[in-house]
Amino acid sequence: MKLLLAAAAALAACGPGIHEAQSPSATHDFATTFANASQTGDLATLRKMMGPHVTLGGLWFPDATCQQEFAGTGEIGGGRLDELARCLTTIKLTVSPRKDSLPDVVVLDYEPGFEIEARFIDKSTGPWLSWIGYEARRDLVDALPTISPDALESLRSAGLREPAVAGLDSGPQRDDHPYAWMKTCIDADGNVTGEHVREASSPAAARAFSAAVADWSFRPFAPTGQPLPVCAMVLVAKPLAEALAHLSIPMPTRTPENRIFIGPAQLHRTKGNKLVVPDDESKLAIQKAGISRVIGTFQFCIDESGHVGDLALLRSTSVPPYDSKILRELSHWEFKPYIDDGKPVPVCTAVTFIYTQR
Repeated sequence: MKLLLAAAAALAACGPGIHEAQSPSATHDFATTFANASQTGDLATLRKMMGPHVTLGGLWFPDATCQQEFAGTGEIGGGRLDELARCLTTIKLTVSPRKDSLPDVVVLDYEPGFEIEARFIDKSTGPWLSWIGYEARRDLVDALPTISPDALESLRSAGLREPAVAGLDSGPQRDDHPYAWMKTCIDADGNVTGEHVREASSPAAARAFSAAVADWSFRPFAPTGQPLPVCAMVLVAKPLAEALAHLSIPMPTRTPENRIFIGPAQLHRTKGNKLVVPDDESKLAIQKAGISRVIGTFQFCIDESGHVGDLALLRSTSVPPYDSKILRELSHWEFKPYIDDGKPVPVCTAVTFIYTQR
């Protein structure tokens, strides 16, 4: 069993009868097969990899019929899967070099610049696409199509891609590798309508980079000549090249208002069990489901004293008793207080549990 702390693999542990989770390279292989099938029009492969149903999280299609049929979100099953497979051959998917923080999720691109994500489950019958849709989507309200940072950059009309920031790499609040993941959204005129910090190396980095990109502006994104409001998950960092090479797109979270979501590597845990194994009943349920591993992501915040609160299930392991056990264990975790500007402040983060069994 491996315990992965959100975007940064910080903790790992094994026990009797438990082995390491499958490498993310397997997910990349599944995605490559799926993308190649969309490019070559291999409907049989696409349909087989969809299983009995797929959850659609939003897609944009150049084909008017496909766009009308799959304009919404939700579970797709039955005969509609055949039509979804056909529609996926109209967008010619490619596997992006960008990485997601979750090992069973891969980032995909298609022209003229759209970026989406897909989740593949390694079942005993073969890989199964369980979810496909817009990148880093939090909920139904977070509904705008997503484009790649390169596509957004090609539209830039003002502001610097690598904004200058000062004061983060010195003093008591030193941040040696400051970064912020920002979901940048533009309207149909290209005006920036939101710079939402999804994760940062520190509250100071979130404030500094938010201020530094305030002058960004762009031309409209018009995939078929018609301007379209869109968003992009953009990483701003110092130095940018190093951060791009090492940081993965964070899991969408539900951070409470006025709290910063920071990378889990920035927190120092002082108490709590990091090895949370499912009970025998849950192990049997996993075996009967015909899957080799389960992955669940959980968000929590710490208060000024370092105690855990505001626990939330971001992605279920699909084994409810195991989810409940993890949540109970997380409630007993404690951390050193997080210091910002010389005083303890509440912050939030997330952890991902990966359990694999033969």
